[in-house]
Amino acid sequence: MRIKQILKIAVVLTFLIPVGYGNLVGADDPPFVLKWTSVAGCLVYDVSPLAVDVDNNGVMEVFVSGPLASGVSKIFCFYGNNGTVKWSITSPYGLTGHNPMLI
Repeated sequence: MRIKQILKIAVVLTFLIPVGYGNLVGADDPPFVLKWTSVAGCLVYDVSPLAVDVDNNGVMEVFVSGPLASGVSKIFCFYGNNGTVKWSITSPYGLTGHNPMLI
């Protein structure tokens, strides 16, 4: 069930491409539904966000990182239930394309 929750969180990033859509997960699974969108401004290319309930409050946090157009790199944490920014931080190191395990 937890995997289904993670997969169904959809985020729209810089290029407004929805992540986590489609209906080919399982025969009995409903189609994925876009929950919210956000434009963080990160140049994220073809990487996926990381979704996990880090503070154990029952709401998933969604993490996205990457360089901004200005050249500064940022890490964003979004509330998974509504897409508002929970926090963001400027990275002291340059960030490029990543996978969620690097965040």
